Amino acid sequence: KPTLENVTHPKWVAATVRGDHDVNEAKLRQAAKKHFQVDQIELIDNLQVREKWAIGFCGPDKAVNDVETVVLVDSDAAQGGFWATGANEVDYHVKHFNWFRECGDRLADPRKVVVADMRNAIAGDPSPKNDGGKLVTRRGIEIGHVFKLGTKYSVALDATFDDAHGQTLPIIMGCYGIGIGRILLSAVEAHHDDRGIVWPASIAPFACIITPVQYGGEVKTVADKLHDQLNAAGIDTLLDDRLDLRPGPRFADADLIGIPIRVTVGERGLKDGVVEVKGRTESDAHAVKLCDVIEFLLAKNK
Repeated sequence: KPTLENVTHPKWVAATVRGDHDVNEAKLRQAAKKHFQVDQIELIDNLQVREKWAIGFCGPDKAVNDVETVVLVDSDAAQGGFWATGANEVDYHVKHFNWFRECGDRLADPRKVVVADMRNAIAGDPSPKNDGGKLVTRRGIEIGHVFKLGTKYSVALDATFDDAHGQTLPIIMGCYGIGIGRILLSAVEAHHDDRGIVWPASIAPFACIITPVQYGGEVKTVADKLHDQLNAAGIDTLLDDRLDLRPGPRFADADLIGIPIRVTVGERGLKDGVVEVKGRTESDAHAVKLCDVIEFLLAKNK
């Protein structure tokens, strides 16, 4: 299927790919510039096409034999054999199209026809480096951009450098951007379970959450003191000081927001001088002496 692009000279560039492939505009621009010295290129509108071509039914033979048109053929579409293509008449296609029979000697003229890589990659494409390897595509989240700005702004700002030969040239500029919110979304998508988020320790908003069984009396005193000690030791710690919730909802909320380590302070444990320490992904809790909690968590966070 030819895709027609409008240029100045020659007047048209016909980009030809297989029917199940799509033209990659960046590759097309590079190929048109390299082989036909075309600097500006744009997809032509339907009115222009109607004046010369049959929209949706243009065959590559007409493009090859047109004096105002140069043709770029994708490598896959340039294979020998027979093809189905447009018949250069609205609502008609032809079978058994053959490049050599329909286009003749003009195929051998590099000023007229060039074979180049011009399509978007698709799943199943062979790897150019791994023998037998195939391209696999998956859905993803775009978390950053890299832009090549070229010399547009450096020329305007007169930002130059002298190369090894003493020639003054404009700086080639680029920039990048990272989406902080998207990074967090990607992390949640990759790290979660049926109870909620499982933050990686490196980006967790807090390293530890203290969940008192009942926030009052000695439990409150110990929880408050432990919260201050852990933060002073460099362990970012959140304290669940809500008074209106029972232990079950507290634990469920701690799992939901995904803090990597949960420390539970309760009256029963304090009688033995211990608190419970549980990792977000662990099934069992550790009984840790109050005097050893900081050292235990520092070792766990390494």
